[in-house]
Parts: sequence; C-alpha cells; structure tokens
Amino acid sequence: MKSTGTRAFTLVEMLTVVAIIGVLAGIILPAMRKAKEKAKRTQCLNNLMQFSRAIDLFRVEHEDDFPDWLSNLYPSYIDSKEAYLCPADYCLQGDASHIGADGGKPWWEPDDREFKQTDDTKFNSNFDKRAHPRNSEISDSNNDPVDYCSYLYTFCGAPCPLSGHRGYTWKEAMMREMAKGESRGPAGRGGRVPIVSCFWHQKRRTGHDSYVTGQKDVLNVAVGHKNIYYTGASAEKWWK
Repeated sequence: MKSTGTRAFTLVEMLTVVAIIGVLAGIILPAMRKAKEKAKRTQCLNNLMQFSRAIDLFRVEHEDDFPDWLSNLYPSYIDSKEAYLCPADYCLQGDASHIGADGGKPWWEPDDREFKQTDDTKFNSNFDKRAHPRNSEISDSNNDPVDYCSYLYTFCGAPCPLSGHRGYTWKEAMMREMAKGESRGPAGRGGRVPIVSCFWHQKRRTGHDSYVTGQKDVLNVAVGHKNIYYTGASAEKWWK
C-alpha cells in the first residue's frame, strides 16, 4: 500500500503567508476606519438636519421665537432621543457610561469656561430653570426627559458671559451677531451664524487633550439658510 502523507508548510512559505496577511491588513484596516468615521459623520449630519427642520417648525408655532434648549424640541418636534447623540461622541468626562453626558461644548475647553452654560444635559444647573426651563423641568415631559446631548446649541436661554454680550442670553447674543452680519452686506456672514454645532469629529493631537489645528472638522448648521458648513475649531472660525 502507498503512503499518502501530507506535506507540511516550509518556514519560508509560512513567513510569506504572514507577510501577505500583514500587507492586506495594512491596506484594509485604515479603509475600514475611514468608512466607520464617514458613517458616524453621516449619522451626525442627519441629526443636525433633523434639528434644523424641528427648529423651523417650532418657530412657526411660537411666533418666530427659537426654543430655549434643543431638549425642548422633544417629543413634539424630535421624536427620538437618539437624535441628540453624535455617534462620534466618546464622552471624556461626566457619566462615562453614556455618550452625551459631557454636553455639546467643545471637548477641549475646561468645564469652567463660558461654553459650559450651553450644556443641555441633566448635569447643567447653571441657568434659571424658572425662566428658561429644559424639557426635564417642563411638567408634561418629566416622565421622559432628554438627559444627554452631544450638540452645542448657540441660541439657548442661558446667560451669555462673552465679552460684548454680557447681560444677554446666548439667544439674544447670537441674534445680535446675525444683525451684524446682515449689516455688512454681501461680504458679511448674514445667516451663516451657527445655531447648532458638533465638535466631536475634530481630531485630537496624539498624547494631548487638544485638537489638530488647520482642519475643518466642526459641523455647523447655519441659522439663516440652514446649510451645513464646516469650520476649524478655534472660536474665530466657527462662530465669531
């Protein structure tokens, strides 16, 4: 009877296979990472467009006024709390078990900076709840409040501490910015003042809690024409 033994791989053949797998992984993994980032950005854009349409509907029914908080759009104008969460939000602070717990302020800004007052989460107590209540303080929505939010809403009802706008709410301050832009004619910003912004796509510097400069990764909804536009992360670029 003939022996039918199986020939084993040689060391050279095994190393060749390992090298090929390594090359393929080096090509495929970055492509998969980019596809994942693109999917997150697409979902975030969908959320921003939902806010844009919901704010328009709110204004139609409230004498052209803006909501005091994004959370006030739920559930009458936004029917899902998932819309308040950016999939790129990785929650650096706050309740680390839930994205959106950090609020929508730029993630690189310290908690004691002025943007903290725009925080539309259950952790924000730095505003007059009687004058400008979030949906968790409104009686008919107490049973299902929006507790987490990844987005910064610049037209909120919180007091604005920025230079030149003290004594105004953020909403009033941004409407003043709109008026400034309109007075500058075609060269001004006009309706390009941001009303909702997302900072969670901004790339971090390796080993640092700061952003990579020179990249337009901040997503903004323009208050006037409602287009989505991209800016850098510095205050001079995204809202001033």
